[in-house]
Formats: sequence, C-alpha cells, structure tokens
Amino acid sequence: GNACKKIRAETGRNGWNRVCVLREFGVSGPELHKAIQRVEWETPGCPICGSAGRSNILAVPDRFQPENTYQLVRCTECGMVYLSPRPTAETAGVHYQAESYDPHRTEARSLFDRAYDLIRSLNLALKIRWLKQLSPGGRILDIGCGTGEFLEAAAKAGYQAEGTEPGEHAREFAAGKGLKVAASLEDIQGRYGVITMWHVLEHVHDLEGLFAHIRRLLLPSGWLVVAVPNRTALDARFYGAFWVAYDAPRHLYHFRPEDLQSLASRHGFRLNKIRSLPFDPFYNALLSGQLKRQIQGGAAGGTLQDFRIGLLAFLRGLQNPRQASSPAYFLRQG
Repeated sequence: GNACKKIRAETGRNGWNRVCVLREFGVSGPELHKAIQRVEWETPGCPICGSAGRSNILAVPDRFQPENTYQLVRCTECGMVYLSPRPTAETAGVHYQAESYDPHRTEARSLFDRAYDLIRSLNLALKIRWLKQLSPGGRILDIGCGTGEFLEAAAKAGYQAEGTEPGEHAREFAAGKGLKVAASLEDIQGRYGVITMWHVLEHVHDLEGLFAHIRRLLLPSGWLVVAVPNRTALDARFYGAFWVAYDAPRHLYHFRPEDLQSLASRHGFRLNKIRSLPFDPFYNALLSGQLKRQIQGGAAGGTLQDFRIGLLAFLRGLQNPRQASSPAYFLRQG
C-alpha cells in the first residue's frame, strides 16, 4: 500500500540516527544505478577484535541488483566475516530501495512474499512463547521493529510493548495500529525487562553506540534477545555466494555462534542459551535457489531441491540450535 511507497532510512549520530536518506520503493534501472554510484564507501576493522588484518573470502551478489557484487572478508585474528568495503552509514539507505525488500512490506504480492508472510507468522507465535518464558509481563523494547507485527502481538499478550524504527513510513504504519514507536534509541527513556533485535544487528554500523544504549535501557536482571543469520548453517554452506542471507551490501556482519558470543562479551553480555527460529531456512533456500538460477541460468533441481535443502536445514537447527539458519541468542548482563 501507500505506506511502503516511500521509506526513510535513518542512520545515527556517529552512524546511528543523524543522517536521513530518502528511499523510494520501486526505483529500478538507470535511476537506481545512478543512485548507487553516489554511495560512499569505507573500510572498517573487525567488529569483534578491531584488527585491520583481513583476507578476501567471497564475492557475493546483491540479490536485488545481481550484476553488483560485494566482497566479504575474514579477520585474520579472530575469524569474523564481514563486508569490506561497505557503504557508509550516511549513504547506505540507497541499498534498501528494492520494492520487494521484505521487512518493510505491508502487503503480499508474489509466491515468495506469501512464503515470507507465512514464515513470519509462524516465527511470531514462537517469539511470543519465548517472551512469556522470559517475563510474565512488563515493558519490552523491540529495536528495529519494522511495521510492528511483533509489538502488536506482544501488546495483545499483555506486555507494555514499545519499539524503535528509523524508517519513517514503516514507523507511521506501526503507529497507525496504535503502537508506541520512536525513531531512534536516543528518544527512549526508562528501563525494560526484555529488549529484542530480530535480524537487526547485522545492519547496524555503530555497534558501540548500539550496545551503550542497550546497557542504558535494560534492567540489570533483564534479557537481550538477538537473532541473526548463521553463516555456518547447512543452507549457507550449500548455496555459497548465492545464500540470500548474505544480503550484501545491507548485511554488514556474518556471524558464527562463537562470533556473536564474543561480540556480546566485548559489550558486557554473557550468553545464557540459544534457540532456533526454525522456519527461516525454507525462505532462505527458496530465495537462494531463485537467485542462483537467475544468475547462472537453468533449472538445476529447481524449487523442489530448494525445499529439500530448507527441510534439511530446518531439521539440523531443531537438533542443534548452534547449527540453525537463524539462531536466537538469549543474553544477560555481566
């Protein structure tokens, strides 16, 4: 609908919420190409250990502009994989222009849109079940809440649910449902029993600033729940450069479970447990297969093979959350 015709990508003070880049959904072809040419680039150090030592490991295509490829590197000190060079926080918004960029859609169109919406609804029920296990009620904060589906479900479950969303029109859409959503963490005050980030951490340039805000806002006894893609999952290894969850250049970091644990420890959090968001590998496999065939041509097993890979990754994640396509990390301070 109209809520998704325009969306504002906002990045911050020191890469968190200062510069706003207007994103027009549906921009494509020459207009998008010109916009991408104006993006500025930077070469970051390792987000975990800070080392500048790196080696190139994989060139991955942009799933919306497959003719553009981006470099993933591995830290020579700790093994963390990340995007380098990467768009600066001030100019990254242009890469969120695609009409089919999933987290900000408000209506389903294609088969893949409907698959995404089904998986999102299944995951949503699981997230609320987890939330009830962590806290019977009280204040929760969802960072990067998009159009507010998780907030809405949490509010219906009896929580005082609030969120942040830098995208202006996604935020307005959520507010239109009566949800309390701020533009940035700098606008948030008070303390929360649970703070969540569902596939948000991998987009954030300023990790130091992010974790400083989280420490300020989380109760000493509270929970931080972080879900990110797992680059060692079965579907990631099968599809390689075509794995859709590499999502270059929007995803800046690519974690193994030990990487996420190290990052959390660096910022004052300890890992309590890991769970699996079990349905994500189906979506990842279907889109990864589609991307591979788009670039390489041919049916090569087609959708049936993709579904089989998704099923195998699903089962692997149920058996061991550390091998899940989308692990959820439950963290506490200390």
